[in-house]
Amino acid sequence: MDEIRIIQVGLGSIGKEIAKLAMEKGFKIIGAVDINPELVGKDLGEVLGKEETGVKISDSLKETLSKEADIVVNSSISWLEKLEPQITESVKAGKNFISTCEELVYPFPRYPEIAERIDRLAKENNVSVLGTGVNPGFVMDRLVLALAQNCKKINEIRVLRSGDASKRRLPFQKKVGIGMNLEEFKERLKRTGFGHVGLFESLRMVSDALDMKLDEIKEDIEPVCDGERVLGIKQTASGVIENKPVISLEFQMYAGAENKDVINIAGDPPINLEIKNGIQGDTATAAIIVNSIPNVAKARSGLLTVKDFV
Repeated sequence: MDEIRIIQVGLGSIGKEIAKLAMEKGFKIIGAVDINPELVGKDLGEVLGKEETGVKISDSLKETLSKEADIVVNSSISWLEKLEPQITESVKAGKNFISTCEELVYPFPRYPEIAERIDRLAKENNVSVLGTGVNPGFVMDRLVLALAQNCKKINEIRVLRSGDASKRRLPFQKKVGIGMNLEEFKERLKRTGFGHVGLFESLRMVSDALDMKLDEIKEDIEPVCDGERVLGIKQTASGVIENKPVISLEFQMYAGAENKDVINIAGDPPINLEIKNGIQGDTATAAIIVNSIPNVAKARSGLLTVKDFV
């Protein structure tokens, strides 16, 4: 495949970064879709702050899929149940599909029926589907598994992703509750779309890949506060065997938190990795998506996960 042709779906902050990087790396964007009426009809280049491309942004995925493209890059939704219709439409049009959707990164435990449908449909149409990003998709799962390959035996895995949420984009700050009071935080917890999506997926990917038969998974989320004002969150997921945590993932994102990623594997040999300043989420997500495009375009058909590429 000499020139990979892309349809970009979703032109929020992450989608724009993906589109710009894809163009810089020589991929050809032949279609762009977004439902924001302020973007529809504009030239993609104008929206990206670049020269005109001749690609007009459409609000119709169906119409855009009629174009001769090799892969759909989707950065619009975090929840698989909402994304499935777009996957189905794209796959039926004969397009490979890659997405930042956190729940698509490892959908088998939470959504086995949806995962089976996507896998079957992708195979029927000889295309590949992949969900990926920096987290889930790399720091708390793929990187962990790469390090774990060095161990003869593993007793426990602990992963910390910590970052100063006040330096992140506004939608991310809202997702972790910055500026809320405690009552607002408690109410927001009752609704979907709050906090980090993907800890469960990362934990299950690691446990399944390492054949750890978990008895239960414990998840928790709590606010980090300055008096009554919420600064962000601490969110955890633990995989337990015989009442002992064997995999512990901790996601700390609040104003003033230290930027770092830490992976500790208690095993033979033990492995301890700390990435000072952490991996920047938005930039890394765009890079991971774009760098994965050639692999997805030439991969086996079906629903893939990032552990297929470890």
